[in-house]
Amino acid sequence: MPGGQRLSGTPESVAQGRITVRMDGKETFKNAVNAMVSAANEAMRRCEIDITKIKCVIPHQANQRIISAVGERLGTTESSFRQTFTSTANTPPPRWRLP
Repeated sequence: MPGGQRLSGTPESVAQGRITVRMDGKETFKNAVNAMVSAANEAMRRCEIDITKIKCVIPHQANQRIISAVGERLGTTESSFRQTFTSTANTPPPRWRLP
């Protein structure tokens, strides 16, 4: 059955169940972790540094499980990651002091 952007989102199409959004949580998690690890590794490669030289990481991600998995795969401690999504969504507080 077609859905998503193939059809106009009208009250009728929604009521008929023709407009739907589906997400595979495990696949989304895997893709997010892989993308963040890949991006971090590429940035470190370009800067010619390794994870031991990074004191603070502020990821733009609204899921603690993803942040934890990324930190684990990069080989760093979770304490080096800062998150504010529980209090301010993805926007850091204006007076946030970095280590």
